[in-house]
Amino acid sequence: MKKQLLVISALMLVGTLASCGGGNHNPGAVSDSTVNPSTTSGETTSEGTSTTSEGTSTTSEFTPEVTYPLLTVHLYQRYVDNDCSASLKKKFEDELVNQKAAVTKLNWVMGTGAQNEGVADYSADLGTYDAAHPAETIDVVLGAKANFAEDSYIVKNFATLKKADGSGNVTMSTTNGETTKTDRYIWIRNNTANLEALKVLLKGIVDYDWPEPVDPTSETTSEEPTSETTSEETPSETTSETTSEETPSETTSESEPVVLPALTVHLYAKFVNSTCSGELKAKFTKYLTDNNITITSLAWELGTTTGNGGKYAEEVEAYDKAHTDATADVLLGVKGGVDDTYISTNFSIAQVNEKNVTMTTTSDGQGTKTDRYIFVRNGSANTDAIGVLLLALGENLN
Repeated sequence: MKKQLLVISALMLVGTLASCGGGNHNPGAVSDSTVNPSTTSGETTSEGTSTTSEGTSTTSEFTPEVTYPLLTVHLYQRYVDNDCSASLKKKFEDELVNQKAAVTKLNWVMGTGAQNEGVADYSADLGTYDAAHPAETIDVVLGAKANFAEDSYIVKNFATLKKADGSGNVTMSTTNGETTKTDRYIWIRNNTANLEALKVLLKGIVDYDWPEPVDPTSETTSEEPTSETTSEETPSETTSETTSEETPSETTSESEPVVLPALTVHLYAKFVNSTCSGELKAKFTKYLTDNNITITSLAWELGTTTGNGGKYAEEVEAYDKAHTDATADVLLGVKGGVDDTYISTNFSIAQVNEKNVTMTTTSDGQGTKTDRYIFVRNGSANTDAIGVLLLALGENLN
């Protein structure tokens, strides 16, 4: 079996569609030129106007050892007031000083919607802001947690920050007046160019340490490496087929057969009809055959509901309760509308190299969709089999 089959598990930083949120308190946008957060008492520039920074970390002289690109942070004003905004900004600036770092420019932007602005309007506001600032688009959104529509601007362009172990979303606290929320999500732009600055922000506001890949030089390659092995494939843990001392190349080769655990795949009937289900299963089993892989038992279950994501979540929950010894490992055909449901609690969107894995499905009612996600069970014991499924069905892995 190709080495990529085993390392895929280590590359899977799983993510979900997020959701639930709303509006504004004391609206206003602040654009800060913050080369060094602590050189002065906090003077920053906002479109040519000198203002006082909301959060100055220290008044001592400070020379950064590293300077990151500009960073744009947007806050959902319904759940973040000016005091909360200032506190969050100060935590970020303090962490910059702690890490002896700076950003060339910091745009710290408070949303400007109505006090009770709904999530759809806020998502649209994000799109409007980006359109007006094409060279300084938003990198991260703080304070939102709503059930955004799957075709909304935020869901199409951002993803919620996941816990390092993939067990769910990282949450943060925000305050607006007397109201405090402890379950807000952090939305990060897909493929942001400012990841290093974002790491500092996340460390400052939620003490989050970004999972770092294992040094590729520590990986032992097989005697006959295949063309599919790339420098990006840096396994951080051993698979169920290996011991703590073994590398994937020591346990498998291109020619030797591989046997993987039982796998249960459940499909969302609203976006997958019986023909499509059969084609997907055939594609998967062909991949198994071509790579000399055996799944000990494959349960391929096409659901029945054509309702919304919440209805499908109820169907998956009922299936799991009826099959406690073989609960669903993978869900195919889902994309949105599952926040705060059985799915969002127990599953996450599969990611490889920090990118959501997408697939194509076809149904009678919805036609062909090329943007469906693959949801995988949090903490599944079948990560190797799931990794093979991603390689077989994922269409954006290269």
